[in-house]
Amino acid sequence: SRLRNLERTELQYLTLLGQAKTVTDILTMSDRLDAVRLQIEQVQGRLKVLDHLTSLASIDVALAPIGAAKVQAPKEGGPKGFSQAFADSWEWSLETARYVGVGVASVAAVAIWLAIPLALLAVAARFAGRRPHGPPAA
Repeated sequence: SRLRNLERTELQYLTLLGQAKTVTDILTMSDRLDAVRLQIEQVQGRLKVLDHLTSLASIDVALAPIGAAKVQAPKEGGPKGFSQAFADSWEWSLETARYVGVGVASVAAVAIWLAIPLALLAVAARFAGRRPHGPPAA
């Protein structure tokens, strides 16, 4: 809308410039016409920049399903039922077994790394024990 208003103003100044009789009127209309044309060019430049920016703009949308809500039975004041207690205990025992398994695997891995240098030391000690001590017999 600002661009349209400036273009209308430009047409009015052109009409007035065509009707001007004195040099002072012609120079005044010419200065005002130049100012309006400058504003028109500025608005057109901004519009071009905005058009260029909007053509480069992109919107990324990622859709993911919402996980099902975990429904829990309302808690009552009494103790757990036998089946729930057994299920909880079973899960706990499986978790404990996993931790024990990880611990055993870790100890085995460390033992392998310790066994290699210890075996080399044992072999070196055995060879050192077989050498005769003292000068060779003549």
